[in-house]
Amino acid sequence: MYRTKNVNGKEVRYFEKNNNSKWTVIFVHGFNSSSNFASHLFTLKNDYNIIAVDMVDMNTADEVEFDEMVKIIDFFIKKARTRRVVLLGHSLAGGVVSKVGIHPKVKRIIYMSTITPEIQKTKAYKLLKKHHETKGKIPLLISNKIIEMTRGKYIWAHAFLDRDSKWTGILNNTVLDDRFMKRLDTRYKLTKYKAEFVVSKDDGIISTRAFVKYANSLNKDVTFIGKRHNPIKTAPHEFNQYLNAITEGKKRFFKKGVIR
Repeated sequence: MYRTKNVNGKEVRYFEKNNNSKWTVIFVHGFNSSSNFASHLFTLKNDYNIIAVDMVDMNTADEVEFDEMVKIIDFFIKKARTRRVVLLGHSLAGGVVSKVGIHPKVKRIIYMSTITPEIQKTKAYKLLKKHHETKGKIPLLISNKIIEMTRGKYIWAHAFLDRDSKWTGILNNTVLDDRFMKRLDTRYKLTKYKAEFVVSKDDGIISTRAFVKYANSLNKDVTFIGKRHNPIKTAPHEFNQYLNAITEGKKRFFKKGVIR
């Protein structure tokens, strides 16, 4: 059921389901999202406890801060009743879970369709960055052209084109910041010993090819589940089996692959 908790003076809404397991999976949504990304798992038979956090109040116009998101997830790691925690980060939350994942209670980190440094080489990323860097009348014409180019083609980029969005500040300070992306690379490498990489074979938002290429550069295999950008939504039963297998310590039977 959904509850609220005061975290650093802020009321945070979260979903909690206690299945009397020794493991707790904490679901961390990306930017411009909510705990709803994991909701297709809530009614299934899980061999793990669930905490899914709404890090942002979507009803306010307040800008979102990365450090605040990190503090919220750190709070719920400590709050978890179990000593074994799995962090599952989706999309742009790769930056959040890679930072808090060093906590000793965190035994596994699942990077599900998350951003990686390799995404910087994609056309969608380059267009998005150029759009947010442009200022003035002539650059504005360029930005308008970028908007037309991304509409319907580069979904991930188009979702973040609004310069007045509450997400613009955190976008510029994280994903579009070269220094942040270098730190992200370092954090992925520091946590790779407890990391699992999961993606669908046709994710056009974070680019399956870029995701797999980066995971392989860390000598990590990739598990393919579902379709498009949210494997949980498109294949909830298969993803639930995957999580059950991880928390039960069983050998996984999902196909792994490498895209060259």
